[in-house]
Amino acid sequence: YLLQPFMKLLLNLFFAYGVHSLIIYVHGVSPEGSQHPRLQKVQTAVGASLVAPDITGGGSSYEKCSISGALDILDAACGSQPVSIVASSFGAFVALLFATQQPGRVSSLFLLGPALDMKVNLGLFVNEDELATWEQEGMREMGPGVRVGWRWAQEILELEDSCCPPQPLCPVTLIIPDTDLPRARSFLEHTPEDAAMRRVIVTTGWLPYQQDEGIESVMPQLARWAHGKPEDALEVIEQETRYMLQRLPTSNLNL
Repeated sequence: YLLQPFMKLLLNLFFAYGVHSLIIYVHGVSPEGSQHPRLQKVQTAVGASLVAPDITGGGSSYEKCSISGALDILDAACGSQPVSIVASSFGAFVALLFATQQPGRVSSLFLLGPALDMKVNLGLFVNEDELATWEQEGMREMGPGVRVGWRWAQEILELEDSCCPPQPLCPVTLIIPDTDLPRARSFLEHTPEDAAMRRVIVTTGWLPYQQDEGIESVMPQLARWAHGKPEDALEVIEQETRYMLQRLPTSNLNL
């Protein structure tokens, strides 16, 4: 019994810093789907066998995409051995759900500009009247080249409140712009006591929603994670029992 805290620390260190044999990349909602330009940058940083499943569900754009379908696709891609997952935006929410529901399948998460709570996010850009129209028409334009079916929104709305935001026990690294920090706090403050510590790297120059401007600045952090190297000694701006906030220096932004 006395060894349990020590063993938990060892496991956290292994999963956080050990070399990741199989890494899955889960894309977000964009016109390119799994072929988003970010994928090539992630592949270069990881420099290992990277599997990038298409979670659009087939068809044109995201017309057939859904939470349940994306989870099934991710389940098939992971295979039988524990994997590490890099994910972006909506894909990060899917990865968090998957790691929460199947804790033995995921060793570690590295999330780029993650959508931590899709129920909250959905309400930020779609009001009740727009939801009603979406349901009636069965489809909604979410941007140039992005058509999303109603099932996607329906399954988000039907998620239990206890699932939002999802809280896996494995180590989680969040890379977020400073503008997203307020939305990340709900996730951080509800971290389970038996979960590994959350690490958050806050950037001031990366604009993930504007053509990925400045994303090159965060790729070295991904490379260190993927290759099991020790973390950079970044400035700690906040330290709590269950999470740590660090800032990526402006000099590292290469803009």
